[in-house]
Amino acid sequence: MQKSKVSCLPLLFFDELVKTKTMTMEDWFARAVSLGLGGVEMHRSFLGDDDPFAEAKKIAKLAEGYGLSISMLTGASDFTHPQREERERQVVLCCESIQLAEVLGAPYYRLTAGQEHKGVPREQLFTWVEEGFAKSLKYADKLGIVLAYENHYKDYYWTYPDLSRHMEDYLRILAMFEGSNLRVNFDTSNLIVVGEDPLALLEKVLPLVVYVHASDRLGENIYQHGVPGTGLVEFNRIFALLQKNNYTGWISVEYNGTGGVEALRTAIDFIRNNYKG
Repeated sequence: MQKSKVSCLPLLFFDELVKTKTMTMEDWFARAVSLGLGGVEMHRSFLGDDDPFAEAKKIAKLAEGYGLSISMLTGASDFTHPQREERERQVVLCCESIQLAEVLGAPYYRLTAGQEHKGVPREQLFTWVEEGFAKSLKYADKLGIVLAYENHYKDYYWTYPDLSRHMEDYLRILAMFEGSNLRVNFDTSNLIVVGEDPLALLEKVLPLVVYVHASDRLGENIYQHGVPGTGLVEFNRIFALLQKNNYTGWISVEYNGTGGVEALRTAIDFIRNNYKG
């Protein structure tokens, strides 16, 4: 039987996994299996800072024991930080995370541009993103890890939203690396938060899409997710476009709403039942 290509980034359990430590990774993997997932998406924060490589080896073995693939390692690079030392540190952290993706057996590492920090000219921010991406791509190419650049809105731990949350800015950065191995992590609902159409972006980047975040929103300027299929995202049209382009990659569910585990189960079931890729 073919393994499900539905994965999940457990936004619902971030605090339990990272802050309070009231949920272990094994707890999450057991729950992922009960939810019918074929893979799990890891956030860099799940690995901690004490000995992330040892933790990655342990998690890779644990996932294998549960029959789960690590679909992607997700980071939140902040290449736009006003302080040069911090931007340099972000590149180092990104390269370390690319190594961690390799240890985990994850084929992709989620890349972000960085926050739209206050007090810095926007043109300068774009220059810094280009520098950070170029260095990270060079390193990823050496290890054979694909960098999947997300049309991001805001990371869980960020103060400000992403510089490239609008389609025009996202495409501008993507165009800087035309012909490179930079690819797209397409999020189905982030553009809705800023009043734009996700389908319009998907049509432009379709050949570059290697990973999909399936999320839904109930309206503009609403950060919290709705259950996929209950909000404004036209999943039938998105899935049709992906299938037309013979997309066979992961669909990773994102849900951080108030409905708890049962809502997450509903979200996963909706994706599994409606995506036939």
